[in-house]
Amino acid sequence: MKNLFLAILSGLILLTACSKDESFEPIDEQSNEVVYVFDQNMDVADFSNVTIDKIQEISNNRGPGYNEGFAHSSGFYKPQCKDPMILSWFANLDDTGCHGTAELQIIRPNFTMHLAMETECINAEGNKAVYGAIITEVIEISGNIPPITEMWRLYFEVTDNYQMGSGGFDHDQISNRLILASPRSVSLCNVYPPNHPMWSSEGHSDVMSPGFVKVTDLTE
Repeated sequence: MKNLFLAILSGLILLTACSKDESFEPIDEQSNEVVYVFDQNMDVADFSNVTIDKIQEISNNRGPGYNEGFAHSSGFYKPQCKDPMILSWFANLDDTGCHGTAELQIIRPNFTMHLAMETECINAEGNKAVYGAIITEVIEISGNIPPITEMWRLYFEVTDNYQMGSGGFDHDQISNRLILASPRSVSLCNVYPPNHPMWSSEGHSDVMSPGFVKVTDLTE
């Protein structure tokens, strides 16, 4: 009888231990639903967490590629300054989906980040667009930086200010804020569309030659 009691007690302890292990999974999932913003303005560059408004996600998020019809965005950004952020992208949205690639390289005194990506989505409104990409290769990452891996996503906003025949010229622009979202987070292309305060809160930088921004919005 004593041996039977010990066997039952051991079984209860084992079951309790399994239950505790399983309870970590939801917490772990929540911790992976993380979004970082990267603010780069002049010589200052910072990463910080951001909380997404869940109500806004439900009302605005209609999946990758909000535009119906055709949209295009491409560009190159490499400012003439110390430790520049180098960003290039190309994306088309048509009835077969979103296609394209992007590459980002940032070398700062305290961190290095070099990423290769494939297009996830485009949200174009007139001459502005939010571009989203999925990281397919972490070429290099080191230093004081969030633990970004493959399948994370990158978002930024651009403005195509080229006006042919208008007699004037405004430089193309790119948001000083980039968003990096973990694989478990929702798609943010339509959560933060063009002209959303998220993009203007840290201002925009001019895209100088040989850099450029192209945006085409031919929605139905």
